[in-house]
Amino acid sequence: MNKKFGALLLILAMALSLAACGSKDPEPTTEPSVEPTVEVSVEPTTEPTAEPSEEPSVEPSVEPTTEATEEPSEEPTPEAKPTATPEAKPEPTATPEPTQEPTPEPTPEPAPKTYKDGTYTASAQGFGGDVVATVTIADDTITAVTITGGSETPAIGGAALETLAANAKASGAAMDGVSGATVTSDAAKSAVSDALAQAKN
Repeated sequence: MNKKFGALLLILAMALSLAACGSKDPEPTTEPSVEPTVEVSVEPTTEPTAEPSEEPSVEPSVEPTTEATEEPSEEPTPEAKPTATPEAKPEPTATPEPTQEPTPEPTPEPAPKTYKDGTYTASAQGFGGDVVATVTIADDTITAVTITGGSETPAIGGAALETLAANAKASGAAMDGVSGATVTSDAAKSAVSDALAQAKN
């Protein structure tokens, strides 16, 4: 190392001297100028070599770092109060109205019959003899009436018998008589009344 450094210094000195020579121009001087030469003495530098130290290397002791563990705070956390959820009110269901069944109208009891069904015969004294009335009843109704009187005057009482029978069928014992044949009419009314009396309940 020292040799290399010394050679470098020598080369540097030669370069400086050559440069100094080249820079001089010949002047018509009578006296030669002598420039002093400067010698550069380069002392060899001795680099200190690091001797191995016999002291044992002390490795830095790494102290365990104790991290501060955060202890949980013992403050009680406020409990969340349960919110009261509104109860769903059941919607009122429409109760079906009971269907009113039509009440059957009471059938009227049949009125008691005035007369019994059948044919009934009765007679009464007329102008010339008996006047006979035959009355037929069905469902409490006079359905037929016949009045006979063979001994009655044909032109008066005998002629009135058919009219008296029609009146008896329409009105019963309340039948009308025939004018001019009063005795025959009264006999016919009496005979019809007796026949209806037999038919009564």
